[in-house]
Amino acid sequence: MFIRRVLFKRHISTVIAQRDTHSSCVPAAHTRGDEWQLLHSLDKSSKLFSKLASKQLVSLAELPEQHGDDGDDEAKYNTMLARLKDITQLYREKKLDGPLKLSRHSTEPLVSLALSTGHCRELYTTLLSADVDITTSQYSKLRNTLRKGSEQDRSLYEFSPMLSDDETLRLKFLTAYSFDMINQIVVRYIQLNEPMLANKYLELLISKYQLNTELRSSSPDEDSKLYETISYLTIKHGHYKYALKVLEQMSEKGITITPKLFTIIVTSLRHKKQYNAILVVLRSIPSILEDCPLKVKSILINELLRVIRDEFPREAKVVLAHFVEIFPHWSRELNLLGLSGVVYLKTVRRLPEGYEVAQASVNEFYRVPNPSNENVTELYAAVLNHMAHHSTDTSYNLSLLFKRYMSRVVECFDDPASPFRKSKLDTGVLELFIKHSIRIRNPGLAFYMLKQFINRVDLPVVRFNKKLITYVFYHHGMMKDQHPVFDQMSQIMSRYKVPVDFNMLSALVFKDSENSQFWYDKLVEMGYPVQLDKLRRKAQREGWPLEELSRETSHWEDQANWMEEEDEEFVKELQQSLDKLSTA
Repeated sequence: MFIRRVLFKRHISTVIAQRDTHSSCVPAAHTRGDEWQLLHSLDKSSKLFSKLASKQLVSLAELPEQHGDDGDDEAKYNTMLARLKDITQLYREKKLDGPLKLSRHSTEPLVSLALSTGHCRELYTTLLSADVDITTSQYSKLRNTLRKGSEQDRSLYEFSPMLSDDETLRLKFLTAYSFDMINQIVVRYIQLNEPMLANKYLELLISKYQLNTELRSSSPDEDSKLYETISYLTIKHGHYKYALKVLEQMSEKGITITPKLFTIIVTSLRHKKQYNAILVVLRSIPSILEDCPLKVKSILINELLRVIRDEFPREAKVVLAHFVEIFPHWSRELNLLGLSGVVYLKTVRRLPEGYEVAQASVNEFYRVPNPSNENVTELYAAVLNHMAHHSTDTSYNLSLLFKRYMSRVVECFDDPASPFRKSKLDTGVLELFIKHSIRIRNPGLAFYMLKQFINRVDLPVVRFNKKLITYVFYHHGMMKDQHPVFDQMSQIMSRYKVPVDFNMLSALVFKDSENSQFWYDKLVEMGYPVQLDKLRRKAQREGWPLEELSRETSHWEDQANWMEEEDEEFVKELQQSLDKLSTA
């Protein structure tokens, strides 16, 4: 850790030092033309300087054959970077008013070259040293590559670990980064459940907010985002009563309470199983929010359906009743899908005309024309759980229900108003069917469902849950008297670029009898611990080498120390706070 900190400090300090020392890059012969001389002669106009500097970079990007060795990317990148350093050094020496603003047309080729040649960190530090505005969209690919890259990439992007020790770097970070960029880092560490780092960057976010306020460049949007992030952090780590104070402060200061803030609160409460608190929030939202985007409303509806499903796991009738009340036009659709029949009649068929069903009452605020794909997935989760509790999740019923689902998916795939449309469909419902098929010990049915979905639905690879493939193959291969169709599985794996993992290899050990030791050796070679009892027994029986068992136990500890039982006092305080907001 010490070495990493020293190396980082040297690296970033070099960036800052470049402001006070002349660039070592001497202009090449082609830089001594009229444009370069004109740049030298400018005394006041930063706008004209930026324009001429951009023109020089564009000329290098468009004429690669005249620069570098055979015009390859590496040489071209080095030439353009050298010119950029010359330009930024000259700009600093001339002390022109205003920032250096290079055009998108001049910088995008350089960013592309940095991405293709692996010089992202070098280019980023050069831009930082030159005080180039890196917050603009033309540098988004460069920023995202570092933000999502290796530890070194992220360390540079986040200015860690030296931010708290170096005031110069701290000031550089606050001036170079936008509010949204810092906020993104805070949210990342909240999601990673790293409160110390989240708090450190939250302090910087508040400093940036204050800086923008002093410069009168902050916006109402930043006000709301800051409070959203603070609420997210406090609720995520168990300080839920403090989150109420945040809401009250927002109301007192006249800061807009956004729909997104409520989704953060409700989702965080659900993770902590605070169901009564969620219902209190959901009941209060209609009197607080004047307007709510359909996308956000869909998320809130999903949370409502989840709470009802968790509160009534054996009675999908309650979820069905609320679903129909929220989406009135879907009563007929539920009949077509067989969901109403399997809940009320315990079989997949339509309800008779006039059949009496459960009723529910829902605020008009939550009524929308059509459900989202996520809403439908939540409904299927409730129905399939109901079937499991009532022992109606037979292979026959599951198969019929799945066929009806697939028929509607195919019919509505191009319907822009349907939750089954191509742009929104995912594998959520398929995953539920597969898991219930495995639960009733019918992996063959699960494999059939997987093949049907893949063959009949042209779903983009990015929205296909690849883990389903290994999950099905593992259970299909580990069950007795189930013949795995290796060729078909290989084609599916190739299509969705599914890597070979422990589940896949262990299944092959048992079912590919002619090559079972080969697969076992491959499993050991890839470093997978032989933890599965059945696999260990087979290895002992066959006399295969068996390393010492090293079991890793997962501890899902509640780091926020939330109580198991709901806090009635908190629910009352929550209601009081929301009542104040609704009358504000």
